Amino acid sequence: MAHNGTLNFLAPECVKSTTGTNFYSGRAVDIWALGMTIFNMVFNDFPFSIEAGVDVRKEINNVNF
Repeated sequence: MAHNGTLNFLAPECVKSTTGTNFYSGRAVDIWALGMTIFNMVFNDFPFSIEAGVDVRKEINNVNF
């Protein structure tokens, strides 16, 4: 499944929606991306490793809130 944008900012809703039939809130996805941006600005890093795209998707998909 192709995703637009950078994997670092990819919201969990986008990762879990693999069938194309699941819908998610654009507002929630934007808030996730804003949070990732603020995290990056404060810590100068991302909370997920960016070495391999598949690993990033697994890490995002397994986030415990």
